[in-house]
Amino acid sequence: MKTKDMFLTLEASNLKQFKCWVDSSFNVHWDSKGRSGRSGTLGKGGIISASQKQKINAGSSTESELIAGSDALSDVVWSRYFLFEQGYSVEPSILHQDNEFTIKLLNNGRRSSKRTKHENNRLFAVHGKNKEGEIEVNYCPTATMWADGLTKPLQGKMFEDFRNHLLNPGDSTDEGVCYENPNTMADERRECIDDKQPTGRG
Repeated sequence: MKTKDMFLTLEASNLKQFKCWVDSSFNVHWDSKGRSGRSGTLGKGGIISASQKQKINAGSSTESELIAGSDALSDVVWSRYFLFEQGYSVEPSILHQDNEFTIKLLNNGRRSSKRTKHENNRLFAVHGKNKEGEIEVNYCPTATMWADGLTKPLQGKMFEDFRNHLLNPGDSTDEGVCYENPNTMADERRECIDDKQPTGRG
């Protein structure tokens, strides 16, 4: 079955902690800017997923990862606040990174004259939330970096693993499942819906 024919299934295994995988690709756009990717979940299936061009130029892959972490921060913090407002006793949200030097920067929060003012601002924004106990920055091996496919093309089993984590599709061929495919004609969608309606008027 093709990816476009699968659907997203969300499952929550822990309503106290939001987890987000963050990745970047350095110098991949025509103007030498990088790309940020993130995927967040409460269990299975991506509640929040994004792939976006970075707004500033990074001087290295480490700085590109730092920008990606900053780009993800608002989603990570907002999700934690949302769970708190629902009445859950929330735990620190987890921000997964696969660049160990970036993790050290985010945990230590050391200013550097070699970085621009914008990069230092991003560093201390993430470090501040880490220091306050709202987030934790953890190492994640590249093999299980579930934001990898949001920053670069993947093939074969790597793509399938990424897709299955992001969508958690289960068995997309289950009978009775009716979902709207943007490539499906309107008449076919109506027929699919009509098939689920009760017959007869009693």
